[in-house]
Order: sequence, then C-alpha cells, then structure tokens
Amino acid sequence: MWSRCCRPVDAFPLAIFRIFFGALMAFAAIRFIAKGWIQDLYLNNSFQFHYYGFHWVQKPKEIVFYCLLFLTFASAVFVALGFYYRIEAIIYFLTFTYVELIDKTYYLNHYYFISLMSFMMIFIPANQFISFDAIRKPEIRSQTIQNIFPCMIKLQIIIVYVFAGIAKINYDWLLEAMPLSIWLSSRAGLPVIGTILDWEFMPYLMSCLGMFFDLLIPFLLMWNKSRKWAYICLVLFHVFTWLLFPIGMFPWIMIFSTLIFFERKQWQALLLLCKINLAPMKLQTVPKLSKSLASRFMLFIIIQLVLPMRQYFYEGSSSWNEKGFRYAWNVMRVEKSAYVEFNCYDPEKDIHWKADPSQYLSNIQEHYMSFQPDMILEFAHFLEARTKRDIKVFAHCWVSINGRVAKRLIDHSVDLTQEQDSLFGDYSWVYCKAN
Repeated sequence: MWSRCCRPVDAFPLAIFRIFFGALMAFAAIRFIAKGWIQDLYLNNSFQFHYYGFHWVQKPKEIVFYCLLFLTFASAVFVALGFYYRIEAIIYFLTFTYVELIDKTYYLNHYYFISLMSFMMIFIPANQFISFDAIRKPEIRSQTIQNIFPCMIKLQIIIVYVFAGIAKINYDWLLEAMPLSIWLSSRAGLPVIGTILDWEFMPYLMSCLGMFFDLLIPFLLMWNKSRKWAYICLVLFHVFTWLLFPIGMFPWIMIFSTLIFFERKQWQALLLLCKINLAPMKLQTVPKLSKSLASRFMLFIIIQLVLPMRQYFYEGSSSWNEKGFRYAWNVMRVEKSAYVEFNCYDPEKDIHWKADPSQYLSNIQEHYMSFQPDMILEFAHFLEARTKRDIKVFAHCWVSINGRVAKRLIDHSVDLTQEQDSLFGDYSWVYCKAN
C-alpha cells in the first residue's frame, strides 16, 4: 500500500485538473457577481443562518464582500496558471469557504465539493508541471509526481458519485420514481423532448439510470478500456440534467474534474486533432513522501467516508427529518414543500403573538428554513433575542415530502428557546418519521 502511494506517476493529468479547476472556479466567481447574488442572497437580508460552530462568521460590508469575491476570482486564475500556486490555493480556499459559511441557507453539494477540493490542493503540488512556478523555479519542475496526489482527487470524486448512488437506493426513488415524476411532469411543455418526458415510464427509467450511473461511472472511468466511453456518457448525462434542472455549476464541475482520470496518451490522441504533439513523459525520481502528510490524507478520506454514512445510524429517514442529510451527497434525492408558523408567548406579560419570518428573511431563506429543524431552532432563538426578554417560542411545522400529504415535523408543544443546537442534529423534538 505504502509503495503504491509513493510510486512515481505522470504529473500531466494533475496539471490538467489544476488548469480546468482554476479556470472554472474563476468563471463561477464572475458568474456570482454578474447575477447580483451578493445583494440578493446576502446584503439584502437582515438575518443569516449559521453553521454549527461558525456563528462567528458574519457577512461583511458591501465593499469587503466584493473584495472577497475579487480575491476568489484572482486566486482561482493564479491557481489555473500555477503562479505562486500554494499561496493562491490557500487564498482561494479561505475566501470561497468564508463566503460559503456566511449562510447555510445556500448549502449546495458542489459548494461543499469545491471547498474540499481546494483544501486538498493546498497540500498537493499540482504546480510542478505546465505552470509558471515551474518556469520561475526550475528546481521544482517535474513530469512525475507521487501517486497519492492524483489519487486523492480521484478518491474524492469516487466518494461523491458512489454515495449519491447509494442514497438513491430507496423506495421513493426506485419504485415511486420520486421526485423525478414531479420534476419531469413540469417539463412536459418543453419543445421536442417535452412529449417524451411526459411518457409514463420515463421517470422510472431515468430514476434507475441515475442510480446506476452514479454507482458505476467512477469505476468505469478507472478502467482504461472503458474510460473514453464512460466519459462520453458522463458528459451527455450531466449536460442533459443541466438542461432539464436548475442545478447550477454542478454538472460542469464534475465534467471537468473527471478529466483527471485520463492519461497523457489519451490526451495525445485528442490533441493530435489540433496538431499539438505532447512530449513523451520522462520518468524521474520523486522526493520521499512524508508519512505524516500521507496519514493526514488518509484521515481526510476516512472523514469523507464517515460523514455520508452517519445518516444511516439515525432513527427514521434523513430525507424526512434532515438528520445527517448535509455532507452526504444526497444529490437530487427529494422534493419538499413546507409551512412553518412561530407562536410566541411572553409569560411575564401573558401575551401571545405570531411572528412573521418574512419580516427578517428572504423568500429563499424562509423556504429552506421551513423544513430544516436546525434552521427553525436558530430562528426561534433569534426571535427570543430580539425581544430581549425570556419568552417561549413554539413552531408549528408541516412538511410534504415527494408530493405526499403534509405531516408535522416538529413537536409543537416544545419551547424551542430551551433547546440547544447539536453538532449531529439529533433533536428529541423532531419526529423521526412522518407521524
């Protein structure tokens, strides 16, 4: 095992990954600014939902926010160029992750994936080949690299796909074709393909294909004989889902990230069409791999394996009660609609009233809060803090999952101001199953 981690391999695929990852992240930063999301998602709101342990992360002032996004863009460009790569990788990870941590309303699987990848790249010497750093400092230039570094990227990609596939092995997804039945019926009016999407068996077919795709595609990419055809299927699948569903940058991130599976000779066949001839790889000796660094990498991967699995050790379904739902690669797994009402009571003055979340939250914040217990709890504490008195706050919350009749999610007799947040979200006042 140790010898396989230390053996030298071609640095070309890792360099290509760095270039495409940096370029795509730079585009994503520009897209974020161009769509006006700084104002719409952050600056126009008076309240932010915090991740556990990150209440100290506050939204900055407008000019600082734009500076953060500019640093995110610039550092991504420099990562792609391999120019002062290690410093720029640190800057990118810190600025991107800080913005991500400001409000957990906007948690997305691919935001989490980007933070994980950018964190790993701080420790991966992806600037040894095809980079400005290799020109500036010839002593670091090398066409070979320890096998563990590209393997770390590949392992993270495999984890994403495999756990996304495992999450789809459930009754709703396979036997009820939910939530695809709901989503595809809303696309029936599309030209050309709308009629096909409205066929009765189509949601069931796409549900099965989606599950098998997630489970098999990473292993087909690892096998040299199937890699080319697997990648063509991957591109078609992600472009199709991008056209049908509003899933942002995720398809493109996976399309470009999986290029790391391709070897130099496979790139050579493609580049010859552009009359570009790659120089053959010169096998070089590589520095001895630090066992402490390898151990930290292994610990990182173990954590990434444990986090998605924690949802299976809670009572009930994570799709319903959200226990362990985040960081578990539950990609396109469920459709929810919900309504939450906050009833407040001041024992000292013997006054009852209903709090209106829309006074403090945007529509998207209110929507995601309505079916996520930790966000409901945080808002209840906010209501108490705002009154500056010891009041009681009760939440009446009804949730509909995959088009079913709405059921209570929260015990409405519990005063939420007396409850505390939990690292693992194991709340006694949340119904484990739809009652």
